[in-house]
Amino acid sequence: MRLVCSAGGGRAAAAPTFVGHPTERKRVSDRTVKYLINGTLRPEKSRADFLARISDNRLSDEAWELVRNGMLTAHGFKVGQRAGFILIMEGDSEEAVQAVISRIPILRDGWFDIEVDPMSPFLSDIR
Repeated sequence: MRLVCSAGGGRAAAAPTFVGHPTERKRVSDRTVKYLINGTLRPEKSRADFLARISDNRLSDEAWELVRNGMLTAHGFKVGQRAGFILIMEGDSEEAVQAVISRIPILRDGWFDIEVDPMSPFLSDIR
């Protein structure tokens, strides 16, 4: 897996801290940021091989755990020319998000080139 981070310094990696049920969670830290994770199927992997790999289990237990704990807030597969996926995650730093997604089997196994970019609500923090 190749991880590409956007420019900028990062804080030390730390797991995000939430309180309450995942659907009603409140951030303990104002430092939690949303990240866009863009995964593109590597050129040496075919779309057919990818579809065969995910046919029985579209999201791994590790990915579902991220959904259950509220860290992974949205996900989807790319349906255009370039096969892949998009995730929206919350975390305290890019490094923390990278550490978490590196545990997802299909990402750990090198199927995708990954880009991780911080994001903010539209027009809220444009610099």
